[in-house]
Amino acid sequence: MKIPVHRDEAFPPRRKLSAGLVATTAVVLAVLASAASASDPGGPGGSGNPGASGGDETIGTLPVVGPIRIQVPMVRGWRGDHAAFYLEGSLEQLSAVIQGARGRGFATYEVVDAPTGRVRIAFHGQITMSLDREAMGTFGIQSGLAVPPSFGPGRATVQLGSQAARVVRLRAGLVPLAVASMSADGILDRGSLVVRASGSQGRSTSDVIRATPSTLILQQSN
Repeated sequence: MKIPVHRDEAFPPRRKLSAGLVATTAVVLAVLASAASASDPGGPGGSGNPGASGGDETIGTLPVVGPIRIQVPMVRGWRGDHAAFYLEGSLEQLSAVIQGARGRGFATYEVVDAPTGRVRIAFHGQITMSLDREAMGTFGIQSGLAVPPSFGPGRATVQLGSQAARVVRLRAGLVPLAVASMSADGILDRGSLVVRASGSQGRSTSDVIRATPSTLILQQSN
């Protein structure tokens, strides 16, 4: 099933910004500000659909992700009706990147491309996660928000540090956030990235990503 890796043009042009701030804003919001292009992030063995439910089996952590320290339940297939932060890469790469994840929530595991071992892990609920900053940039791990259809059409507010917040229309699908690039380019050293998504029936998700010299810290709440 094809779902959009969607982007949006809801951000108005900025005025009187320095070249540095323009470049920073462009990197942070480039994916959301470009023209939309539909693609299928799923693959053999995975639905690629953040609205799909998949099986009900709880698979824990060790059989699937080896040394990744995820201290929340992990299940196959998509769950939940809120937007959720995701990481995508090979198991080996994600094992090197994820230092720990804990909180009141759970993680879902989907195979994106079985032949290459590419997987997507999404984190649902109240989650605090630490990521190895160097490995995140080295492997170019993909990340963003997975928005299920049940979240409903909504909007996201994106803010970097003290810059003015930008608002984008939100639709079901995968919304990439170039966290690896922002980290490698030192952009997250200038301030935290804050993404607040609001949908139907009062549903909302807030993700805050901040950087230390060696670690990226994600705090998600909904």
